[in-house]
Amino acid sequence: ALTSDFSLALEDLRGALVEPDTLANDESTDLPASASEVPLSRPGCFYLLCASYASAVLFRALSKQRQDPSKPTIFSLLSDFLGDPSSSTFGSESLPLMDSLLFFGHYTLQGDDLGRFLERPENDSVFTKTLQYFSIISANTPSAALRYAAHLLTSKILYAHPNDHLRLSFIKDTLQHCPYENLKGCAVGWLKDEILAANIPRNSNAVGQKSMEGNNEKTNSSIFATPTCIATLAPHLFISPNNMTSKDEFHAHEGFFLAALNLYYLLLCNKGLKEKLDLRGAMGQVEELKVDGGWLGSMEKGLQRFGDAGVDEKGRDMERGEQMNLLEGMIAMCKEKDR
Repeated sequence: ALTSDFSLALEDLRGALVEPDTLANDESTDLPASASEVPLSRPGCFYLLCASYASAVLFRALSKQRQDPSKPTIFSLLSDFLGDPSSSTFGSESLPLMDSLLFFGHYTLQGDDLGRFLERPENDSVFTKTLQYFSIISANTPSAALRYAAHLLTSKILYAHPNDHLRLSFIKDTLQHCPYENLKGCAVGWLKDEILAANIPRNSNAVGQKSMEGNNEKTNSSIFATPTCIATLAPHLFISPNNMTSKDEFHAHEGFFLAALNLYYLLLCNKGLKEKLDLRGAMGQVEELKVDGGWLGSMEKGLQRFGDAGVDEKGRDMERGEQMNLLEGMIAMCKEKDR
């Protein structure tokens, strides 16, 4: 309705988002002589474009208008509106802008459109950067609903890429370099999904098996069905708390530890999968796991060092948090299976 009121066609909105931002670098003091000389606001055009797409879907007023490859891509919009994902302020932008970017990503990266996005010549770097944008949004945006939407979009794009080595590389990069522990926990979840998809027969109804949308050619030739998968990630996956110096540092890793223990328990419960991925051999290559009874031993000692809840101001013992109790339970379950 607004685009009609302003006599703006969808092509006008798309064009304003593709062309250089004249308002950002305009130092002229001359006022426009007419309304037609006023340049369109890029954020305004983006909101209107998203509203038009949403209206078409919600009210089925128009046939779904897909994204022309020459028109603004989700990557160009993320770059323009959010800037450098390594910035300390990244993810703190306005919630309406984040909401619109996530909607645009979900709308334009579906089916054949997602395939075309992944098939572009520059797709490897754009693919990785796009995943970085959405994954960081999923880690530090204030809105829980938007964090979840960003996580779903990140997972969909990651699973859809046909190159399993590139997917493994992104998971490794997240585990090794990401400063957000909750995002590292998500990376463990991606790894678990990839392992299940690559090793469990398609006709299996096993709980937890995920359909990797847009990537139906995965077979046991996948790197996630070889020992290389765990061997590559073991130093960043099975982290020992031995070098941690404070309770706060240990608590910050609780979610990640739980995710890693969950994956470890899955592999221990499936003897064939455990042997196929050579779990023992992979963990044996991590030097810091060769002491303290291995990874589970170091986790148990870490829980003993940092697991006490402490006392309150009146000297009474405080109850441990739920995650600490879950950690203790998961460690015990893994030790039972690891005998």
